[in-house]
Amino acid sequence: MHRALLVPRLCRAARHGREQQACIAMIHKCVNTSASRDLDGFAIENNTTTSPVAAGVAAALGMLVTFAMGGGGTASCEESALFARPSSQLPIKPVSITSNFDSGNIEIVKIDGSAQVDLKIRSEPFTEGTDKTCHAQWFHFKASNLVVGKICTFRLLNAGKCSYAPGFAGYRTCCSYDHETWFRVPTDYHEKEGVLTFPLVPEHDTVWFAYFAPFSYEEHQRLIARCQQSPLARVTSLGHSLDGRDIDLVRVGTGHLQAWITARQHPGESMAEHWVDGFLARLLDPDDALAKRLRALCTFHVVPNVNPDGSVRGHLRTNACGANLNREWASSPEHYGEDYKAPTMKRSPEVFQILREMDSTGVDFFLDVHGDENLPHNFFAGAQGAHGWTNRLSFLLQRLAEAYQAANPDFGNLAYNYGNDEVGKANPTTADAAVTARFGCLSVTLEQPFKDCFDTPEPSCGWSPARCRHLGTSFLDALAAIVKDLRRDFEVDDARLSSWVKPGYNCPNAAECSWR
Repeated sequence: MHRALLVPRLCRAARHGREQQACIAMIHKCVNTSASRDLDGFAIENNTTTSPVAAGVAAALGMLVTFAMGGGGTASCEESALFARPSSQLPIKPVSITSNFDSGNIEIVKIDGSAQVDLKIRSEPFTEGTDKTCHAQWFHFKASNLVVGKICTFRLLNAGKCSYAPGFAGYRTCCSYDHETWFRVPTDYHEKEGVLTFPLVPEHDTVWFAYFAPFSYEEHQRLIARCQQSPLARVTSLGHSLDGRDIDLVRVGTGHLQAWITARQHPGESMAEHWVDGFLARLLDPDDALAKRLRALCTFHVVPNVNPDGSVRGHLRTNACGANLNREWASSPEHYGEDYKAPTMKRSPEVFQILREMDSTGVDFFLDVHGDENLPHNFFAGAQGAHGWTNRLSFLLQRLAEAYQAANPDFGNLAYNYGNDEVGKANPTTADAAVTARFGCLSVTLEQPFKDCFDTPEPSCGWSPARCRHLGTSFLDALAAIVKDLRRDFEVDDARLSSWVKPGYNCPNAAECSWR
C-alpha cells in the first residue's frame, strides 16, 4: 500500500467506527509490503510485525485513530512504544559543542566520544591603557548528543589562566535543560593544573552550561519593551555602542532628586541585569505604596545594560574593542599616563554618553550594579577614596547598608567588602569614584556573587536569577531609609560610624572564599 493512501483509509476507518486494532493491522500491512521502505524519513529495515519501528509507527497512528474516534482507556503494549526515547534506537554520536549564539563563549580542544569534552574559554580583545591584558572567565555553551544516564565530563583547560582564577575555588557551574531554569552542578577546580572540571549525568540529550545564568540581549529587549508599556516610564536611547546597539535609558518618577542606576558595565556579570529586572518591576508597580512614594521624591535614570556589545560577544569584562568601561569614567595620568584620555567616543562611547546625560540632569545618588568572582557575599563597595568624600556620605552609606540587610538577609555580613581607600587615594577612573568627585553625591557599587551567599546558602541553585530579582526589589526599602537625607547637610561625628564604612578600613581575610 502506498503511504499516500494510508491516512485517507485511516480517516475512513475512524469515521465508520472500525476497531482500533484493525487500523493497526492496516499499518503493519503497509509497512511490511517491502523489505525496505522510506516512511517519512525513517529507513525501515527487516520489516516484520515485531520491528520496533513498525510497532512504533503502528502504535502512534493507532493512537491517532483512537483520538479521532474519541476513544480512551489504557494504552496497549504497542501504544506504549510511542513513548520510548528515540535515541535508544539510534547509534551513539560524539558530543556536539557550540557557542554560536548570544553571549556564547567556548573553544573546542578535544571531544572523546560521549565520555569527555575538553574546552577552552575564548579570550577578549586586549585592554589597552588600563588593564593591559586579554580578559577571560565567562563561558556559555550548548552540549548536544549526550547519552541520557551516562556520565560526561567537561573540562575547561585554561581556567587557571583566566582573569580571576582563584574565584573558581568553591564555584559550581550553572546548568540548564531549557535555557531558562538554571541549577548548579558539582565542580572541581584543580589549582595546580589550572583545570575546571564538571561531570554531569544528563537527564536530557541537550544541556546548556554558563558561568552564571545569562541575561540575553533578547531578554534585554523584552525588559525594555515591558518598561515602555508602563505609563510610569519613558524609554530613550542615549546613543549607540561601538557595534551600533542602543544604550537604553529607562526614566521613572517625577521627583526633584536625581537617582542614577547603571548595571552590567562588565558584561559577564549578568546577575546585574537580573537585579535591575526585579528593581524596575517593583518601581513600576502602580499598587506598591513605597514605589509610589519614591517615584514622587526621585526621578530615576536606569541603564539596565551599559555594555550590550560585550554581553552579546560573550565577554566577561570589556566592550567590543576591549575597553574596561569601569576604568573609563575619567582620565588619570597617575594610573595610566598622560596620553590615556577617558572616556572617548572612539573607545568608550557607552560611558561618554552616560556622563553627558548625567551632566544634563545632575546626580544626587548613584548605584552601579556588578558581580564579584571571588567573594560569596552581596556587599557594597563604597567610594570612600574619592575626592570629596565626607563623614556625612559614610553615614548615609552605613544606613543604606543596614536598611538593605534588614529588608533582605541575602545582603549579608556588612564587615565584608574590598576594604576602603583613604580619602583621595582611590582610582578616580571607576564609576563610583568619578561620580562622587564630579557631583559630590553618595555613590556606591553593589557586588553580587557568582557563587552563593555564604550566610544564606541555597545548594541547588546558588546565587540565582530569582534571588537577584528579589534583591533588586528589596533595594527600594533600603533607599527609602535615606532618600530624604541625600542632599540634606548635616554633621556626623566619627564615633557614630561603624569601622567597615570608614575610609582606610581593612577587610578581614575572607576564608570562605574557598568555601564549598
